[in-house]
Amino acid sequence: MKLWEKVNNLTGYSSKSRVIVELLNQSSKFLVASLPERYLWSVASEEVVTGQSSTGTGGDKLGTGSGTAYDKIIAVYRFDGGVTGKRRVATEAPDDIAYSFDESPSLMRATKMFPKYYRLADRIYIKPDPDYNDNSNATYQYNDIEGDSVTVAVNSGDKGIIIYAAPPLVDENTSSWVLVEFEHVALLYAASLDAKRKSDLAAVEDDFELATVFQSQSQDFYQRFISEFQAASGGLAAPPQQQESHRQEQGAAT
Repeated sequence: MKLWEKVNNLTGYSSKSRVIVELLNQSSKFLVASLPERYLWSVASEEVVTGQSSTGTGGDKLGTGSGTAYDKIIAVYRFDGGVTGKRRVATEAPDDIAYSFDESPSLMRATKMFPKYYRLADRIYIKPDPDYNDNSNATYQYNDIEGDSVTVAVNSGDKGIIIYAAPPLVDENTSSWVLVEFEHVALLYAASLDAKRKSDLAAVEDDFELATVFQSQSQDFYQRFISEFQAASGGLAAPPQQQESHRQEQGAAT
């Protein structure tokens, strides 16, 4: 049985697959944002940030960030490409003091031993900038924070590593959720959203009695979702205000 069919089986409705798939993907986003990090390592992905790519010229990629700022960052660290090979975990810092990380006199400057990262304009920036040279044919040079010229040999330098959890995508052929132990939780959340959607549609048609029935069912599914989520995870990471605002947004979107 496909996931969208399981939702209909749970609610007793006959909603179309394209509608339920959208609600299941909204459920995935909410669960990944709410789950404690210890549950997400099994589905985590990794992005490597380098300084010079094999297609770049003259270090033009140094300091440009990761390309995408993910909502659920599990860890960010710099990998020392030298003989030590150490992994130094970076501390997240607010973007309003990001200017201080690249100023040599600054007391808040980031160092290789104590790296930092911040999010800005849909990117993640790791400081000091990773300078790994992914070009196997040529070295490149850049000026460090002190203004000294640094030459990076081929296939050497420091990498930036971003470990993140992206919401798993569901389509009409998906038969199981990626985190099996939370599959029924995801189904209950999608069921709650579907009942909310039907309540809104009934209200638009001025059938307020039916709208009240669907609204009550939506609340019942949501309460079951909360109970099973807490039982499975040991707690709810998202605060109540965030939960409620998210459900209102998703209800409006559907």
